[in-house]
Amino acid sequence: ETDTLSSFTMESSAAPPSPREGSPTATAAAGVARLRGFLERNKLGAYCERLIEQEYDDVDVLLMLSEPELEAMFHDIGAKPGARRKFAMALRDAREEGGVATLGSPAGKGEEEAE
Repeated sequence: ETDTLSSFTMESSAAPPSPREGSPTATAAAGVARLRGFLERNKLGAYCERLIEQEYDDVDVLLMLSEPELEAMFHDIGAKPGARRKFAMALRDAREEGGVATLGSPAGKGEEEAE
C-alpha cells in the first residue's frame, strides 16, 4: 500500500505536459497571452489576474460585451473610474482597427500599413 501511495504521489507531482498547438489548452493560453498584451499596452495590466479569475480570459470576450455587460465586468473586477475609461477607449480603438486580428503583435500593424 505504501508503494502504491508513494508512486501515486510521485506521478501526480510531475509537471503537466506542455499544450500542443491547436489544442484547447494552447488556444486558451494564447487567448490569455493576447489579453495580457492588450492590457499592458493600454496601461491596464493590473487588472489581468482579476479578469482571468472572472473568466474574461480573452480579448475576444471583451470585444463582444455590450455596455451593460461591460459595466458588470467593471464591477466584478473592481475597476476604478479612470480604468473604466481606459478600457472603453481601448476596446473602441480595437473594434475600429478591425478587432483582435490586429491586437496580437506590432508586426500585424506594420503589415496593414505596408498594404
